[in-house]
Amino acid sequence: PTLSLLKGNFLSCIGVFVRLDFLKQNRLYFSENRAFSGTEDWALWLQIIARTDLEYQNTVTASMIEHEERSVLSFSEKQLFDRTIGLKEILSNDSVFVTKFGIKTIGLIYAHMLSYGGLHLALSKNKKAGIKWYISAIKINFKELLSRRFLAFVKILLLK
Repeated sequence: PTLSLLKGNFLSCIGVFVRLDFLKQNRLYFSENRAFSGTEDWALWLQIIARTDLEYQNTVTASMIEHEERSVLSFSEKQLFDRTIGLKEILSNDSVFVTKFGIKTIGLIYAHMLSYGGLHLALSKNKKAGIKWYISAIKINFKELLSRRFLAFVKILLLK
């Protein structure tokens, strides 16, 4: 699961437990900036996996309700940009992360965030901006074309 986390945030805040002694021993960047809301958890998980392996139980312990008012569905382009740049800056400034995973990995994560932003912009009827974001993602990581997200993006573009 550690390397899978580099490809996207599959963890939820309500399903992760971190030992207090680990947090006390490791200096991690925590953002209280609301503009970074929605990405700060992934930034935290990425900082953690740079310092230790994940342990997990494959047990469902919580569920989330999907609804149209979820904040993840209502980000503006500026908010998406702030989140994308914020994550890139946090990881670039984390010497432990850079040493373990390298600058190239930060680029791949950045491309992933750009494609995520492109999809959400297209979902919010801003298809032109979504295409721009997705093209930027593909320029960094051509493999973004091979993802399920890209298929969803194309489907949204084809819908009227």
